Amino acid sequence: MAADDEHAGLVPSRGVLLIKDFCRHTGLDQAVVAGLMRSERIRGGLWRDEAQTRLFGLFDDVLPTTAELEALGLAVSDGYDPDSLRSS
Repeated sequence: MAADDEHAGLVPSRGVLLIKDFCRHTGLDQAVVAGLMRSERIRGGLWRDEAQTRLFGLFDDVLPTTAELEALGLAVSDGYDPDSLRSS
């Protein structure tokens, strides 16, 4: 089977970093991150419900950089590296 045939019919998808993992890597509180997602100051949130009360994770192709988080006045863990958290 050719490589092209192997992937035929697959739906392209985006990777997601779970909110608990994002918070562990950044040192940020889940409630703070959820609030920033609701106010659209951070983009890429994936919610469990339409009312946006239960944040599931963040699309890993749009994870905010340390500089972006610091520009929002947030203190970010030294080891946070969004590139290392991306799925591909």
